[in-house]
Formats: sequence, C-alpha cells, structure tokens
Amino acid sequence: MRLLTLLLAIVIAVAACSAPPREPEKPANPLAGRTNEYICDVNIICGELEMSVSITRRNPQSCTVEFTAPDTLEGILLTFIEDSMDMSYLGLEFSVKSTSLPSAMPVALVLSVLNRAAADNGVTVTESAENIILSGNIHDGAFELLLDKAGKHVLSLAIPEYNLTANFEGLAFAD
Repeated sequence: MRLLTLLLAIVIAVAACSAPPREPEKPANPLAGRTNEYICDVNIICGELEMSVSITRRNPQSCTVEFTAPDTLEGILLTFIEDSMDMSYLGLEFSVKSTSLPSAMPVALVLSVLNRAAADNGVTVTESAENIILSGNIHDGAFELLLDKAGKHVLSLAIPEYNLTANFEGLAFAD
C-alpha cells in the first residue's frame, strides 16, 4: 500500500511539473479610451520641415492646432471638428472637409495616431525596461508611439515611412 501511495504521489508530482506554462499577460494600452481634454506642445520633424504646434483637445470631436514655429507658419490655426477642418491666418478663414486633406499632412498624422491609440484600434502594446511602446499602422506607414513606463506621459512618435518624428511636451493623462 505504501508503495502504491508513493508511486501515485510521484505520478501527481510529475504531472504537475509538466503543466503547460502560462502565457505572460499582455500589457494593456494605457491610452485606450483616453478621449478627454488635453493641451500639449509638439515639435514635429517631417523630412526637412521642422515645426512646433500647440494642440488643444476640448472633447473627442474637437481639436485645435496652433503653429508656433517656424516664423513662416506661426499663427496658423487649424480647428478640427468632427469631419471638417477650419483654418484661419491673419484674418483669412476657410473650411474644408477632413476627407479632402492630404493624409500625409504632418499634423494630421500626429492627430490620427493619437486618435488610433485612444480608440485602441489595431494597436500593439509592448514594454521595454523604461517605456511602453504602442505600435500600429496609419495610412501607408507603421508608427511607434513611446510612453513613459507608467503610461501617463506621451513622449514621442515615429513614422519612418513619412520620415516623421514628433516629441511631445506636457501630454499627460491623470488616472
């Protein structure tokens, strides 16, 4: 009887040790559902064009972008409301449908990536020792959006196919 009990214990121990390993839990997208208000400054480099903008998001349907540099673009104000864009500069104002804008417009690319990340639509989340990386595709290019380890601060964006990089200042989300 003791021998049978010992054999049964060994069989149970071996079976328990050979259980398939659990897959590591995939990190969640910290920007998913983040459609709340924010204000931030973004320095964008697209090819040889460098620009600085201030982005103000009031709600999920409205976003304002003001160019602050270079001097040739300073003062241009773009307001995206649902499916249209209003532009004003030195008293000149006009509106266009968002669908008529070039998809490769640097500011539109940055906003599209932020919207895609917030919608959690086709975004892959990975973690490094110091950052969270959100990656996916936008139009004809792959993007990488870099966040701090806590997932509260957006740091930078890269879209190599468009030769675009963007560095964010002040884009943080509270819990």
